[in-house]
Amino acid sequence: MPGLEIPARIAEVLPGTWRLCATDYARWLQGERREATFEWELVSADPVVLDGRGTHIGEDGKRVDARATLAWREDRFVWRGRGVLALVRGTVEVTGVSAGGDVAVLRFDRTLLGPEVLLVLARADAEVGRARSEVALADGCLGLEPEEFARLAWFD
Repeated sequence: MPGLEIPARIAEVLPGTWRLCATDYARWLQGERREATFEWELVSADPVVLDGRGTHIGEDGKRVDARATLAWREDRFVWRGRGVLALVRGTVEVTGVSAGGDVAVLRFDRTLLGPEVLLVLARADAEVGRARSEVALADGCLGLEPEEFARLAWFD
């Protein structure tokens, strides 16, 4: 399934703050991470390089930050952790973005930290229910097969 790997479009759409609406990653589903957000800032347009920060509330109630760089290399994005995640890297595919640019689906390949992961992100001010409906009605346009959509767990 081809992703939305058009670097200029990603550079236009991805910057900003996103919240995690759904995932199939078991670690996120065990309740140890809450209120996850992702913030992307465009560092370079050619080649496309984005600086990213993921934030969530940990089990102890404290905020946890993780930093990474997302860089276009030849025909795909390469994700590389920074700080405590400096040894972790992999590829990520933006499989689709809604027409309005407020819902995005990302597929992270397997890394040292775990299996392939699907993330459904929505702009920080978007409602999860609306994002879920948009993904469900997209009929594959956002890069998810029906069985992938079925295994997603949604955060309310």
